[in-house]
Amino acid sequence: MAFTRSGVQSPSAPPKFISFNYNIYAINNNIMNFRVIFSLIASVSGILLLFFFWFKNVSEYQKTDNAFIRGSITSIASRVDGYVLTVPGVLNSKVEKGESLVIFDPEPFKAKYSVSIAELDSSRAMITEIEAMINAEKLKIEEKVLSVELASTKINMSEAKKLSEISNLEYFRKNKARMEQLYENKNITKSKLDKALANFESATHKVEQFASDLKAKNIEKKVIKKEIKKLELNLKKLEAEKERYIAKKKALSGKVKASLIDLESTKIVSPTNGIIANRIVEPGVYMKKGWPLMSIVPIEDVWVIANFKETQLKSIKINQEAIIKVDAYPNSKISGKVLSISPASASSFSIIPPQNSSGNFVKVVQRVPVKISLDIPDELIGKILPGMSVIAKIITK
Repeated sequence: MAFTRSGVQSPSAPPKFISFNYNIYAINNNIMNFRVIFSLIASVSGILLLFFFWFKNVSEYQKTDNAFIRGSITSIASRVDGYVLTVPGVLNSKVEKGESLVIFDPEPFKAKYSVSIAELDSSRAMITEIEAMINAEKLKIEEKVLSVELASTKINMSEAKKLSEISNLEYFRKNKARMEQLYENKNITKSKLDKALANFESATHKVEQFASDLKAKNIEKKVIKKEIKKLELNLKKLEAEKERYIAKKKALSGKVKASLIDLESTKIVSPTNGIIANRIVEPGVYMKKGWPLMSIVPIEDVWVIANFKETQLKSIKINQEAIIKVDAYPNSKISGKVLSISPASASSFSIIPPQNSSGNFVKVVQRVPVKISLDIPDELIGKILPGMSVIAKIITK
């Protein structure tokens, strides 16, 4: 602080050490302001950079950890009622397609098959016998029809002869009357009259004979026709009997096929390659048809069901490439491809679907299942099992 000549203190001249401290304080304050500004700029730049990379990644792929391995697990069930003889299929062991799993006691089914074969053979023999009888009846009918035709021809001939004899009879009747008149007038002898009478009687006898023969032929024809009707009725009965045995044969053929299927079903083989799991059956137990025996878990036929949020579906399309990371093998990545997208959300298939009829509505983002195929490398075949958790990433760009 300075003083004037009059002794008054002057405020315009501070001490040198105060001015020096003030300059240092200003410099420090500027440095701090610079650091704050720099920190703000760096933070904003970092956020922008992170956002850039996040947006770039999001635009290139869609990812979810709500994904699992799925496969067609085959349930093996008993096809027959019977006692289990042996169980070659060992729990948790690999099995090839066509390999024996369970063998039932086949003896009861062999006997059943033999009986059904015998019944079918008997039915076939009866059909053959009935067909022979039908052919014999048809032959008899044909013979009777020919007899009727022959009788009709004879009747026609007899009727023609009868008409001719009737004409002759009329002539001899008139001649007889004329001769009687001449004889009364004594114009002819008795011998001529006798001859005329004899001719008339002979013609009358012939007409009567032809009439009797014609009647007999007509009766014979009627008898043959009755026999034909009887044969035809018998033929219908035989044909009906044949149809009955044909139907029986058809039923027995089905019975034979069913018994053969039962016999073949006493040996149950694996329908696919896989691993035996959930084995329930044991040798010596009695199993009913349809009871579960074991399950076959597939080795190769597996896929991924990835439940993506509905907001992610816009960029997901069929045939897009996918990368699958299995939780059990974090160092391995499996390539895949989008096979299909579910037509409805996962909650739509739940037993009790969510209802939004109440006023207390909370919007929940739904998830839609996406099926992804797997190209499993050789070292992981048989290790990727249904139920495993995975992380699914679909390349959308």
